Amino acid sequence: MIYYKYVNIKTEEPHPIQKAKFSTDIMRFRNYLARQYSNKNNVYEQGDRSKACPILSIYFLGHRLDNVHVPVIRVERKYYDNATGGELPVREEFIESLTHDSFVIQIPELRRKRRNLLEKVLAVFEQPVSKKRPIFLIFLSPSTLRSTGR
Repeated sequence: MIYYKYVNIKTEEPHPIQKAKFSTDIMRFRNYLARQYSNKNNVYEQGDRSKACPILSIYFLGHRLDNVHVPVIRVERKYYDNATGGELPVREEFIESLTHDSFVIQIPELRRKRRNLLEKVLAVFEQPVSKKRPIFLIFLSPSTLRSTGR
């Protein structure tokens, strides 16, 4: 089953896309993520309390990973009882504020597999595709994505 996460961008400032070409770019990503966690502007008001905005990281890799050979990898947090190993079905604000979900997109793997709408749309990031064809803006509504079943 595929779950889509819809994110509300808090400001109208541009949000950078950092595309990695080398595995050494990990430190740059870690530093950027640390700055986002420590940024006091990444909060929202709920009643009389300030809460941390959730962070969803999306990594575009210009290289293939060693062991995973699919174009889009979704990394989700799950809670487990350490003693029993059972998954806990609830969420806690404390934990949610200090951890995050991620997507990792392997651009070279998109050439091999385009199995759903997302992988087809992400093909615009492939260098040969973006250099040979004109660039178009594609607007997809959440209802369009939900209707595809993917």
